[in-house]
Amino acid sequence: MGNFKDLKRYFDKYFDEEQRFLSAAGQIRFEMTCFELDKYIKNTSKILDIGGGVGAFSKYYALKGNLVYYGDISTTLTNKARLYLHDIENIVSIKELNIVDLNEFSDNSFDFVICLGPFHHLPKVEDRIKGINEISRVLKPSGLAFVSFIPIYAGFDLLMRKVIKYHKTLDNNIIDNFNKNHVLSNLYKNDFQEGYFPNKKEIINLVSSKFNLLDIFSIKGLATSRGDELYKLKESNFNLYTSVMNMIYESRKSPSLIETHGHCLTILKNRK
Repeated sequence: MGNFKDLKRYFDKYFDEEQRFLSAAGQIRFEMTCFELDKYIKNTSKILDIGGGVGAFSKYYALKGNLVYYGDISTTLTNKARLYLHDIENIVSIKELNIVDLNEFSDNSFDFVICLGPFHHLPKVEDRIKGINEISRVLKPSGLAFVSFIPIYAGFDLLMRKVIKYHKTLDNNIIDNFNKNHVLSNLYKNDFQEGYFPNKKEIINLVSSKFNLLDIFSIKGLATSRGDELYKLKESNFNLYTSVMNMIYESRKSPSLIETHGHCLTILKNRK
């Protein structure tokens, strides 16, 4: 099993998830993700939001009339979510949870599972398999899961930034590990912890053990590095912003974008 102690410490002490979500890039990602999930999630569904961060998706879907169960590995984020979600009627529970162990829930509990983060931090194969198995187990037959990954070349970009930043203390092992396993090993407790950055084929092989893949695409596509500029455009010329965003939406399924830009999202149908 992976080093979840270090991962938990990173999110509890060093990473500002709230600031990331409230940034222009975070808001663009949230809006573009909801646009896709809204195609499938209907009101009065039962939803597990695992890796729920500050609780944005939990709040959004609870206010739409769904029963939402929030979970995150971070004590800090779970406590923030309790404050953020405390007065929302359809929030059923808010608990610390790990994607590899969802024994809190019975089989066939949920219509939908939203998992937008945990698989970014599962460098060990056995943990990724456990995560997929647990999502399938708690989902109802034919239930849907929305699972995100940081794709291989977005991971390579992160690797280059780490090598440049820490070049005095790193050696070729970090690059060799990435090339061989698509895993980034981090030696610094206050920086992005161990991560897994698959290519499209690896993603499909992982999820196909339990799910039928309905769709896969880049969440933000060409908007990945343009959050601030797009938000300014939205405020100054909404019609032009809409046209640009339509072009971005239409290009997100390009194979080259799926493996290079930010995060990719899979839409999965439980096969049991």
